[in-house]
Amino acid sequence: MLTANFDRLDFVFVERIPVEGQTSTIGTPQPKVRPRTISVERRKPERVQLRVLRRFTWTEADAFAQYEKLLAAYSVAYWSEDHFNNRALFSDYFLKERLPNSASDFPEWTEDPKPAYKRLHDIYTRALSGLSGKTKQSLRGELLEPVLSELGFRIESGAKTADPSEPDYRMYAPSNGHVPVALCLAYPWDRFLDGKDDKRDAETPDHNPGQRVVSLLEKAEAPWIVVTNGRLWRLYSPRAQSRASNYYEIELDEALGQIALHPSGPAEGFRYFWLLFRRPSFERIPSPGEVKPRSLLDRLFDGSQQYAAELGENLKERVFQQIFRLLAEGFVANIREREGPTTAIPQERLDAIFQGVLTLLYRLLFLLYAEARDLLPVRETLEYSSVSISAIKRESSGAAGSLLDAVAGKLKKHYRIDSNALYGRLARLSA
Repeated sequence: MLTANFDRLDFVFVERIPVEGQTSTIGTPQPKVRPRTISVERRKPERVQLRVLRRFTWTEADAFAQYEKLLAAYSVAYWSEDHFNNRALFSDYFLKERLPNSASDFPEWTEDPKPAYKRLHDIYTRALSGLSGKTKQSLRGELLEPVLSELGFRIESGAKTADPSEPDYRMYAPSNGHVPVALCLAYPWDRFLDGKDDKRDAETPDHNPGQRVVSLLEKAEAPWIVVTNGRLWRLYSPRAQSRASNYYEIELDEALGQIALHPSGPAEGFRYFWLLFRRPSFERIPSPGEVKPRSLLDRLFDGSQQYAAELGENLKERVFQQIFRLLAEGFVANIREREGPTTAIPQERLDAIFQGVLTLLYRLLFLLYAEARDLLPVRETLEYSSVSISAIKRESSGAAGSLLDAVAGKLKKHYRIDSNALYGRLARLSA
């Protein structure tokens, strides 16, 4: 942990990077490492940061297992939202904005979750104290089966077999009692869900939940897979781009207030769990004007895909019709400022400006993509992070504010119209 004045705390994790193709030498090969940083404002920590810090506790049996736990915590920090961890299964914007604010498309959001919250809270309170270290069968009987029943499912245990493609439960809805609406993989309390775990899982330590999900989805027995260790609940879909690594996740103990974040009653976090994991959300029901019946989860997935496509088209239009023009006008204005307001700009020079703006745009898009994919050390070194395009984006967004009508005026106040300092910062990044 690094700090200068205890107002900002930087938690630095040194990740070991496998070295491939290294030939044998006399000296010991030096491992490659990559620092990963989470910065927390001590007086104003964000909700996601608190969730990540809660995962820093030493709970594993050895240092290697603890390393894997910390690595997973840092990964969550990069893609988690306030109330859920959505790893590219749905659109974050669709879940945070469209779902709560579109009552005509999603009337389910307006339903009262309080009765379900109280009953699930009671189930967790009774079971939680004695779950750690118990067998998978104990978790099933004391927690998972009561929770699944409360969510409205009729459940059927899978066959007792070593076949990893056999689910622990098949989950049915009354509307279709013969075909499961989802399959469930159940693991011991707080078991590692992204790989093997021989510390908390004595029965199936070699199981990789992600691989089991892929095997189940290939069988196409059900359209959704639920994976849970009691604390974490995940949704997987065969329509995801990556079946093993794209999922939606809720920390149910947090949503139920077991860690004192919501002790007074249900908040948004529980609503997101209840709405997406209860039985009615899996049932495919015919809707007026639709040929094929869809479930709530289907509608969320389809809406997310449609939103992503529309966003891409809108971005393309704004980049090449609005932003391109503004950048070109800036270059022309800079020429006339240096050479005089009546300077004639021949076609040859206009063509050079066109090529220059095009090059700048593609470099900016590359920087945005590379930083979003961690191809550049935006989260690893403060030296790069402070000058990154992400930092420029946050700065300009803060200067613009949230009121659309006031954006232009605020930006003019923050950035001088006769200054090319911002262009210089961008040029240094793309040099």
